[in-house]
Amino acid sequence: AYTLQGNDTYCEGTSGTVLTLSGSETGVSYQLLLDGLPLGAAVTGTGSALEWPGITATGFYTVDAQTTNCTNRFATMYLPHILSPEQRKEMR
Repeated sequence: AYTLQGNDTYCEGTSGTVLTLSGSETGVSYQLLLDGLPLGAAVTGTGSALEWPGITATGFYTVDAQTTNCTNRFATMYLPHILSPEQRKEMR
């Protein structure tokens, strides 16, 4: 089974984090979803790990693996939002 991994946190004001699917199969399309909604275009499997860079939104990320005959939802992770230093000062 493949896993979806990334930094556990994202700091506002940075270019975001990279989510990595630990592997893929050729001939399979992989769709990244944010809270159940498609995020960008599907990526075709290469037989190696797949990456989605520049992820900045808080939420639950899931990958759907799609072939002509079936869709399999797997590899979910939660990416929390970390406040910027300026936002932390405002909350005090």
